[in-house]
Amino acid sequence: EAEQQKAQEEKQKEAKAREEKAKEEQLKEQEAQEEQLKEEKAQEEKLKEEKAQEEKLKEEKAQEEKAQEEKLKEEKVKAQEVKAQEVKAQEVKAQEVKEEVAQEKLPEGRKQKT
Repeated sequence: EAEQQKAQEEKQKEAKAREEKAKEEQLKEQEAQEEQLKEEKAQEEKLKEEKAQEEKLKEEKAQEEKAQEEKLKEEKVKAQEVKAQEVKAQEVKAQEVKEEVAQEKLPEGRKQKT
């Protein structure tokens, strides 16, 4: 009977040891899963950050291009204004020359004083 009790105690000890080992394994597994989740979350955050950075760069580039277009438009308008002024100046000059020629064709006494 003492032997039987000893064997019983031994069995219980082994069962308890197995239980402890199983608990430890479960804890390890849980920790590993938590670690993996942490890493995945960190990776996700990193991707989000990179995407935000890309968006920001895209936005900046778009604004830069828009500013460049505006600048070109302004330069074009200025160039057109300058051209228009030059044409006007040429027209005025041509008119003056025309008037001078007309004056010279008049008989001596009828010339207007300019």
